[in-house]
Amino acid sequence: MANRDTPSGARPVGHLTGGLVRPAMEPFAFADDYATATYSGDFVKLLDTGVIARAAAGDELLGVFYGVQYKTDNGEYVFSKHWPAAQSASEIKAFVYSDPNIIYEIQHDSDSATPAAADVGLCYDIVATAGSTVFQVSREEIDTSTGLTASGQLRQIGFVERADNEIGEFAKALVVINEHIYRGTDGI
Repeated sequence: MANRDTPSGARPVGHLTGGLVRPAMEPFAFADDYATATYSGDFVKLLDTGVIARAAAGDELLGVFYGVQYKTDNGEYVFSKHWPAAQSASEIKAFVYSDPNIIYEIQHDSDSATPAAADVGLCYDIVATAGSTVFQVSREEIDTSTGLTASGQLRQIGFVERADNEIGEFAKALVVINEHIYRGTDGI
């Protein structure tokens, strides 16, 4: 059965040490006027101003966005798994899976290369695609053509073993964040 092309960002599915998988206890912040839509499953980075932003290919990663709580201009508190572009809000608290030992499920983009069993152990960058405004879900994927032995944002540790997934085009992979800010030796 061929895999379906259904990217949905990174979804936590386990922990390297068998520990609990949960967003960081201490929330992060977006800038009050942050103008980029962010969806649950999108990779984020930490800026030198102490706030987070969506990550792009090549960025050092903080983790994966889970959701956000904020106060609207009319005083209502909202929790959402989607941060709308240019949302006017205050008291913004973004929840992020920031533990560097979390294992994620994410789809290969298979644009110019096809995932193979030999890809386990390789490093990849992400494809930071805009999320789905209809389903309010991330559409980020592994950039299959960037498979390297030396560096990359993600390290593939396996393939998802499930009846609806086979090794090949649009395969769902298991990855950990390879270029994680908590593992680096330099500050931001």
